[in-house]
Amino acid sequence: MSKQITTVSIFKRDSLSGKSWQFIAVAEAWVRLRKVAGQQFFKVMGKGLDGFNPTPDWSTYMHVQVWENEKVAQEYFDSSKFHNRLKEKADDYQLIFMRNVKARGQWARKNPFEESTELDDGNPLVFVLTRARIKLTFLKRFWDYVPQSQRDIVENEHVLFKAGVGEWPVTHMATMSLWDSADAINKFAYRNKAHKNAIRQTNALQWYAEELFSRFQPYASTGTMDQLNIESHLKKLVTADLTKG
Repeated sequence: MSKQITTVSIFKRDSLSGKSWQFIAVAEAWVRLRKVAGQQFFKVMGKGLDGFNPTPDWSTYMHVQVWENEKVAQEYFDSSKFHNRLKEKADDYQLIFMRNVKARGQWARKNPFEESTELDDGNPLVFVLTRARIKLTFLKRFWDYVPQSQRDIVENEHVLFKAGVGEWPVTHMATMSLWDSADAINKFAYRNKAHKNAIRQTNALQWYAEELFSRFQPYASTGTMDQLNIESHLKKLVTADLTKG
């Protein structure tokens, strides 16, 4: 029975000096996060400009961390001087706790996510993480196609949060999105023409050297980013269901 959880920590600083400091903190994170008790996997990632633009948004960085269980994760966040220094200096900050629903593919030659045995049937929220390492020969063709393939997710009313992120600009890319239900994702994935065409293009051209798709159930959060306030979203969804009833 897997008690594994995944966390995403997001740090945002808007000033020029803050962005410079953030950039240095990224290099520091790669060193400090290598040996953390109870941590099974981690990645330090940057964010692109809005609209899944590959141009780096130097204000925002995040840590994706996979933990043996919630207890060891919470112990880290409570005691880590490094994490709390980043948190205190951030203009905006969010920490999200999630359990994996399913994952396929590989990230750094392995699938780090174990399907959780502790999912809550009453929680409809879904956090989607996709990532890919793009073959160099397909870079231009891939990025020329991105605006068309992502247009409908940008405009989708069921998407509560969306961002293009990555370990390295242009070649090692990922997306993060928060949806109000699995049904909304399935409709987008299987009925949306642009998305279905993107899948056909991917299968035909094989432009990824490595890829991973994963769904999570976010269940708790803390911070200042309203778009990623999990408790607030859950409360609104429950209220909407009661109103419909």
